[in-house]
Amino acid sequence: MASNSQSKGFTRRELLKASLLSAAAVCLGPAISRRAHAAWGELPSDIWAAGISGYKILELHCFGGMAPFESFYYRDVAGSRTRGFDTEVGALNWNPMCNNTPSGLETHAFSTDSNGKSVHLGPFAKPLWNNQNIRRRMRVVVQRHDLLPHEAAIPYVATGSRLGRPNQAPPGAAIQHRLGELDMEADNGRVLPHSYALLPETNFTGGALFTLVQQIQSLVGAHPGSSKSMVLKIGNAFGDFITQLNRNNLGATKESVNTLIDQFRAQYRDKLRWQPDNFVTRSTAFSDYDAAASRLMNADTLESLLSGAPQTINPQDFCAREGASPFTTADNGTRAALEFAAYLLTRPANEAASSVFVLDSGIARTGLPYDVHSIFNAADTGTNLWNLLDSLVSVIRDPNNPTPEDANKIDLSETLVVINTDFGRTPFKSSGNIPTPGSNGRDHYPECYTKVLIGGPIPLEISDGVANRVVGSITDGADETVMSDVPYNATDTKAALLMAGGVNPFAGENFALGSLTPDLVVPSADPHHSTMENLRQVFFGVS
Repeated sequence: MASNSQSKGFTRRELLKASLLSAAAVCLGPAISRRAHAAWGELPSDIWAAGISGYKILELHCFGGMAPFESFYYRDVAGSRTRGFDTEVGALNWNPMCNNTPSGLETHAFSTDSNGKSVHLGPFAKPLWNNQNIRRRMRVVVQRHDLLPHEAAIPYVATGSRLGRPNQAPPGAAIQHRLGELDMEADNGRVLPHSYALLPETNFTGGALFTLVQQIQSLVGAHPGSSKSMVLKIGNAFGDFITQLNRNNLGATKESVNTLIDQFRAQYRDKLRWQPDNFVTRSTAFSDYDAAASRLMNADTLESLLSGAPQTINPQDFCAREGASPFTTADNGTRAALEFAAYLLTRPANEAASSVFVLDSGIARTGLPYDVHSIFNAADTGTNLWNLLDSLVSVIRDPNNPTPEDANKIDLSETLVVINTDFGRTPFKSSGNIPTPGSNGRDHYPECYTKVLIGGPIPLEISDGVANRVVGSITDGADETVMSDVPYNATDTKAALLMAGGVNPFAGENFALGSLTPDLVVPSADPHHSTMENLRQVFFGVS
């Protein structure tokens, strides 16, 4: 117990306030004792193969809204190829410093969609073509919603819940909740987070939208406060953050302050004890405070983990350009974040992350790199998506080409990679969402876009061209009538993602059956279980 001299200058109110503020910033995993109870969010035991309780999740978000036509849903049909940008994409200059770039409208045959139409991977997706381990464990899901503004679309696609829903939270919160419960049940002493979100340190033009992404990744919805993901900003000042985790500013009083905070926690906990059984009654406010204080006490453990992470941000050449404009370079924050994510996902079991979100902040026109209104759609999207996919390939283990670095690379047999975006872009050159032949850009178009799933439970196909690996369908053409005619919504894919992460998507804090696309819901004596089996088949190809 701290002496009066050691606690001089601290009132009980000040200490509680300080510990809450500090702990909210630190955000470590829960390490608090509670009464034994069944772990929350358990999946039925037959959803995945014996011995598999779930897969790790790496979610990448293409900030600003990316067109599917040059990337993951390319139709090799006249008038439907790049939906208005055949000339610009075909004439792009590709930097020889970027290896294995496409030539013109070169594409790679992939699979068929839900209507039996042949779909290719477009030229901007070429980093994925030559890696069979990635390409043959990949599925493309056609999405659709009705939210034109970024401010509404980003929260929806990131959480599966629309604005105003009290359960709105990213998948990382549910995964943190589930695994935190298992930690307590096993009493394994883990204090590190299971879920992280990695954002760039600065976002030059993203402004309020960048702040919105950060806020969304910090949400817990209906989950307890201890379910919050650890949000980290990757940049040149990250070393300062690690130093602050030491709390050395407290000097010699650090341990005394910790002791005093623990004393007050114990006194508060005792006030909640129910006599004569002597168990602590439930209090959401106290549980959140208790978890936050525990995180504060274990900041040194997080500091030790993060100190070993790769933190260097290197420059990257732009890969594509239009016309005679020069190739330039910029800091490649996206590659640095992916290397950081790979580090977190490949630590020993008692340290490894199970969910990591990465915001693709781009290298060309940093800010909203895919928000290409009336500007260089072909060059900006080509450069940024090329960089994202090339960086992704560099951190994924290729079993056909083993390297000494494999231990620090992502294993697709245990990790599901998800590529998401705000919405699509108009299937025509546009200005103000109106077809404009002289425009060099595209506007917001939520009527059709794609989400990409790689690895995890998706089986490795032994050959290319296996049918129905494109889930859903987009109509052909290059005008305002183009849309997803077999669409799925963000709730569908987030429910499937939670299931892959080992969390029951229909646990009370998550989603209701009625939020899914109706065709996915299977009436039966146990509709939740039957619907999970259907989600597994539709999105992952696992019967």
